[in-house]
Amino acid sequence: MELVKDEVLDKYKETGKISSKAEPIKYDPSKKYKWEHNDTFVMSGTDFGAIMNGLATFLHIYGPPVKLAEQAFEAAQNALKTAVEGGVAVEMPEESKK
Repeated sequence: MELVKDEVLDKYKETGKISSKAEPIKYDPSKKYKWEHNDTFVMSGTDFGAIMNGLATFLHIYGPPVKLAEQAFEAAQNALKTAVEGGVAVEMPEESKK
């Protein structure tokens, strides 16, 4: 997979070559990178399939427990809301910092 700027991608589409004058940029995984919303990422079908299959497997394994935890959290929040509105649970005063 490689990241290609629009200008480089356009030149590649026109000529079939990326200018050899440009010095190659080396990827360093320890650095953070950014890109624009309209930049293009190019990957092979094999890479895309690996990403799709990996995500599908992750969601198949971890999706149901995450969904169950979300439902439990919502139930607890609803119970707390009812308790607060009914005067059973009251707001805790902020602790003073010493």
